[in-house]
Amino acid sequence: MAKASAVRNLTVAQLEKLLATKKNQLGDLVAKRVKLQSDLENLNREITNLGGESEVDHPRRGRPKGTVSKKLARRGRRAKNAMSLAKYVEQELNVAKKGLTVDELGVKVQEAGYKSKSEKFRNVLYQCLFHGEQFQKDDATGRWVLAQK
Repeated sequence: MAKASAVRNLTVAQLEKLLATKKNQLGDLVAKRVKLQSDLENLNREITNLGGESEVDHPRRGRPKGTVSKKLARRGRRAKNAMSLAKYVEQELNVAKKGLTVDELGVKVQEAGYKSKSEKFRNVLYQCLFHGEQFQKDDATGRWVLAQK
């Protein structure tokens, strides 16, 4: 393309001619693309007719089925629990009417059967307490209790 200073010096007729040239080039490229796509479709049809698999029909993206990612294999599968962490916490706080600290609650919940592979389970538990509307912290004792309804 011409430089900006050169374009400023062109007449309207010259600009129209330049624009027409660009449109012709674009039209030629689009026609070439259509022809190549048609040729590719014909090749894929021939491959399929001969019993082969077409790349268009079976794109190879991502990990093959049945394989496990390195990250998942390293840390293992996710722990599955019968109930959510919030339900376990609610059960334990129903029993302890005076409330429990985060550390006490962590021990009680895991004794009740909650499984977690988290290295920082205390943080996971705190997030559950903080975001759970059914829990509130007693500022006087620093313990977590069930919220009054």
